[in-house]
Amino acid sequence: MKKVLTLMGALSVAGSAIAHDYLWNMSDLSGESWASGFTHNGVLTYNGDANSSFNSVVKGVVSSVKGSDTNNSFSFAVEEGDIITVHAYNLNPTAGKVYFKETSVVSADIDNDGTTLLTVTAAGNSTVKVYADANVAITKITVVSKKYRAVVDELATTRAAVDDAKAGIAHFVTDYPNFYSAITRQISLKVSDEILRIEDQLAEKAAVDGVSGSTGSGDNLINALRALVSGPLANIISAANAAETSYQNDFLGSTAYADADNQLTEAYTTIDDSPCSGGSNPHPYSMYQTDRYGYGSYEKAEGLKDYMDAKVKKLFNDACEDAKAELDNFPWLQADGVTFGPYPHATYTARVDNIEQLVKNVIDRFVYERDNAQKFTNLKTTVETVA
Repeated sequence: MKKVLTLMGALSVAGSAIAHDYLWNMSDLSGESWASGFTHNGVLTYNGDANSSFNSVVKGVVSSVKGSDTNNSFSFAVEEGDIITVHAYNLNPTAGKVYFKETSVVSADIDNDGTTLLTVTAAGNSTVKVYADANVAITKITVVSKKYRAVVDELATTRAAVDDAKAGIAHFVTDYPNFYSAITRQISLKVSDEILRIEDQLAEKAAVDGVSGSTGSGDNLINALRALVSGPLANIISAANAAETSYQNDFLGSTAYADADNQLTEAYTTIDDSPCSGGSNPHPYSMYQTDRYGYGSYEKAEGLKDYMDAKVKKLFNDACEDAKAELDNFPWLQADGVTFGPYPHATYTARVDNIEQLVKNVIDRFVYERDNAQKFTNLKTTVETVA
């Protein structure tokens, strides 16, 4: 991105329109005809005479006599609300004054330390005059419109909104540092960089008096800044919060592991007495079963529950970790490369949801093999006999 322009730098090339945002450095005008007067770029007029000259030491225009409305004075057009600042340097051993006249005269004392001491707000749309006491050099005049200041204020408001948005997701840093970085990267690309571009546009428009007035771009710039807050910034934060909430609900809040563990516990501790004559407590998923005579002997799947506990826990934790890692891929842009997609949690919730079915399948397998053990033995004997 090109270097961001400042108002002061940009306005030094002010154009020929009736200006509301401009800056005149007298050092830039040093070659003008101060002794006879001139009009610079059709905007700034200096009413000079033989008493006026450019002082190269303090880099300002100075007159050996006090200026007035008509002699040794600057005149230029302003609009109501414009802020005019006059920079001056006093070459006298005692205090001197610089003057601003719109409908009445406003003055300020200028010390001989180079301090800027006169700032005035224009009361209406008019042509104003600036002049000084003898040997008080005027070094610079700036004018800043209300509209320009409104855009500057909106820039500050937009940046504050970005700061607030980042503060709102700051808690992600601890648990999801890469996710947080992905979010702030999107804010930089889609919001912060655009703020800088609008700031550039403001300086460029101000340089040609293109901010204020009915044809100025000030309102467009303000609307563009507000659109950044209500559009990209809001969308980024909304999508990020939705993704984190989905992760919390679907994984950290999932009961899949507890449900699977309960299923294992039930299968491991419930007695199935269906082989008994007249057994009243058949249980298709029990790992315990009375023998056919009902004497209370049980078959036990030694180590199976511990094995399945560990396996289920690993499957669940792996799914959760992969789902957490998926957050780092924020914002899941769609095919257009612009539109945000939803957090693709379905891939991981499916893995979690399948854990309970996996436990059921394992128990089914155990029960089947247990109940058909004699058949397998008989089949093995038959095969060996035939062989």
